[in-house]
Amino acid sequence: MQRRLATIDAARQRVCRWFQHCQCRRLRLLEQHIHSLCQLSHNHTQRQYRATDIGPEQRGEDHEAEDGFLWREEERPGDVHSAGQIPGEAGHRVRDESDPDETLLQARFCVDEAQVTVTGEATSRTDLGVNDIFQQVNFSVAQNQYKITDPFSELIAVVEQNGRTDNSVTLRNPQRIQASQIIYEHLPQLIFKSGNEFRRFETVRTNYPGMHIDSTRYIGNSYNAFLQVDEERASASYLFDRTQNGRYCIDEYNSTDPNLGADYIMTHFALDVPQVMNADIYISGELSLNHFDDSNKMEYNYDTGLYEKTLQLKQGSYNYQYLAVPHRSTTPIGDTSLIEGNHYETINEYVIKIYHHTPGSRADRLIGSCVVYSGL
Repeated sequence: MQRRLATIDAARQRVCRWFQHCQCRRLRLLEQHIHSLCQLSHNHTQRQYRATDIGPEQRGEDHEAEDGFLWREEERPGDVHSAGQIPGEAGHRVRDESDPDETLLQARFCVDEAQVTVTGEATSRTDLGVNDIFQQVNFSVAQNQYKITDPFSELIAVVEQNGRTDNSVTLRNPQRIQASQIIYEHLPQLIFKSGNEFRRFETVRTNYPGMHIDSTRYIGNSYNAFLQVDEERASASYLFDRTQNGRYCIDEYNSTDPNLGADYIMTHFALDVPQVMNADIYISGELSLNHFDDSNKMEYNYDTGLYEKTLQLKQGSYNYQYLAVPHRSTTPIGDTSLIEGNHYETINEYVIKIYHHTPGSRADRLIGSCVVYSGL
């Protein structure tokens, strides 16, 4: 009798998984289109892309896939050239055939012309103190043979920390010019809070809890992963951990193509800190696109005394952190001070991008970039 019940239960679970697979099929088809585009975004710090790297099928034309979805190469708002014509920042969008005006998914990537050489450093010796809670970025641009008439009006430098856009810095004036070197150093805008190493968890398997997973259960028609309860680290000493600076990797231990074979898992986060009255708490990282909205804002549960949030994520390995955003802030900037803490030893990834805006042009050329790491 027990064997028969076990067989019936196993069959029920297979039916539920099949039903869930059918529900997710449309999203999986979309992911097939977007995955290769996201790889460009993920890899732009490891490789420089030229205009010739983009094929003619990717130059501003609409395409219809076999499943009825349209996708198109587009520039960021305000740009008028396709990525195949002008190097810079570009994006791909996936549209529903039944409603072409609605964007379902989109991915951004950079096309680097590599005309200039960018070198830099990220150090804990800052203008606000040494080995404290800050890190400072200094860098220089070698013009090589590339012509820049007036660097003080034509160059735009953008610096991002761990892929975040909320605390990114845009500079329109260098500090000085020395021979053929354009210098950006000792600038207060280039001082960042150092933060802490990202937290990590893994859901590569559903038959036993992975890294930082308290339990995994099959509830309703989906798998649920309950993370171990997190605590604040602001008052704790620095603890080194090698992370991927906020990224994630889709993975399933028994799949030849995890991007299509991994299941969606309802992932439950819990944070044990007193209720914060003047700020909201967000789950930050690539898993939430480093944005601040209701999709990744944690809610305080008065019954459990915990901040809680559930995200639907595919199986894989994830980095994340908790950021506090003050109420009524006109430009939301996540703060690491409240929960994660700031330690000068933290290894952060800083991406430096140099754009050239020539007089009369309607687009900015990405003429050079580099990646520097702190704490190494």
